[in-house]
Amino acid sequence: MHPINFISGVDRALRAGSLLCVNVAGILILAIIGISALDIFMSFALNRPIAAATNLSEELLPPAVFLSTGMVVRSKADIVVDLLTDWVGGRVKRALEMLAAALSFLFFIILALGAAKLAASSVAIRETAVAAGEFAVWPMKVAFAIGVCMTCLEAARIVILSLFSVADDIPANKKNEEN
Repeated sequence: MHPINFISGVDRALRAGSLLCVNVAGILILAIIGISALDIFMSFALNRPIAAATNLSEELLPPAVFLSTGMVVRSKADIVVDLLTDWVGGRVKRALEMLAAALSFLFFIILALGAAKLAASSVAIRETAVAAGEFAVWPMKVAFAIGVCMTCLEAARIVILSLFSVADDIPANKKNEEN
């Protein structure tokens, strides 16, 4: 197999994984909306609020956010503050972009390691939340860890592309384009 075909295949698989994570995040957000709407209806129409609605929504939000972060990193849809690179030359600009990509990857790898450790310990004890009602928390922590790991892989992709691409092809330079 030619290295280009391998890299292209890995990139397609990574994109498919990020899309799957975004779809799951969308389902979680719809669940939060549904729980909240039902809670509001029950509170005002029937004067019987759902006891664990707030707690469940709080637990669903972090996985929903981090499951979608991989696609945000992939498409460079995050906020970029560019104060200095307009004033520097091409080589310095490229070095700064490579440094930013490497530091982002380092941040996400540290976050991924912590999330994986947290998820593993949560699964080991079958962690549940007990507030107004009892529900399993460990699946949300696993989803959070998967989202952070997918984001880490996308950040690694950006680093690799920034090392082997010309300056104009670095994903950080292509705002709002498909990467």
